[in-house]
Amino acid sequence: MAISLDAGVLEPQRSRGWGAAAAVAFARRKPLGAAALVILLGLILIALFARAIAPYDPLSQNYDAVLQAPGAGHLMGTDNFGRDELSRVVYGARISLSVGVVAMLIGTVGGVVLGLLSGYFGGLLDLVLQRIIDAWIAFPVIIFALVILVSLGQGLLQAMIAIGIVGIPATSRVVRGTVMEKKESLYVGAARAMGGSHLRVMLVHILPNVMSTIIVLATLTLGRAILAEAILSFLGVGIPPPQPAWGSMLGGNARTYFLAAPWMAIWPGIFISLTVISWNLLGDALRDVLDPRLRGV
Repeated sequence: MAISLDAGVLEPQRSRGWGAAAAVAFARRKPLGAAALVILLGLILIALFARAIAPYDPLSQNYDAVLQAPGAGHLMGTDNFGRDELSRVVYGARISLSVGVVAMLIGTVGGVVLGLLSGYFGGLLDLVLQRIIDAWIAFPVIIFALVILVSLGQGLLQAMIAIGIVGIPATSRVVRGTVMEKKESLYVGAARAMGGSHLRVMLVHILPNVMSTIIVLATLTLGRAILAEAILSFLGVGIPPPQPAWGSMLGGNARTYFLAAPWMAIWPGIFISLTVISWNLLGDALRDVLDPRLRGV
């Protein structure tokens, strides 16, 4: 009995020790990636606990504190309606990260499905899908997103869908190439010889071996999605006011009052840059760690 109890106690300790060792090894090998991960975790916590962190209501207007410079009462200053910039930046993290995550999921799932089908079956299906993808990629990303938003209307959900759709072709192309490589492997041939159906071979034998590529693509796509949301909101077709999205905060009145109140554009610009750079650094670090060909580099 004592031996079994000791073994049961040691297993979780070994698991925790292995996890801590892996985290330390990742931080030593990819310090920029580890720093980016810490920053992103902090931003996620800010978004989750925005209501507790924000000192004011982000939509509350105070005409006695219009264009107030950063100070004790308002750490990041106020805008032309007297709204607290810190509160709007904090709630903006919730909106911008939500748009990025949902758009990333749409783009990744759509790209994986198209890439998996195209790369696995090949032939006429691959030819037709790739010509569609070619036409898809021919449109500039922002213009294509603008067309979708004009068709769907302006709003949070519409922005998520538009940004997600424009991210499908790039993911599809990368997944297709990886699937075409994996389907020639011996284990895939063995699965087919044993009578495995196409669906089983794709989902059980190919997709798990492409997952590292998908994770890296999703990480990089999320940063691009946040940047796309900021661009669309800056142009006035993304998240509609008065919702405190970083892109809409950076455009509009921030441009009008830039000389009188530069903090209206500086703070959301800093957070957009910090978030996008962090996602890209994390994606690069994960690519180097997960790709067997780069582990010795």
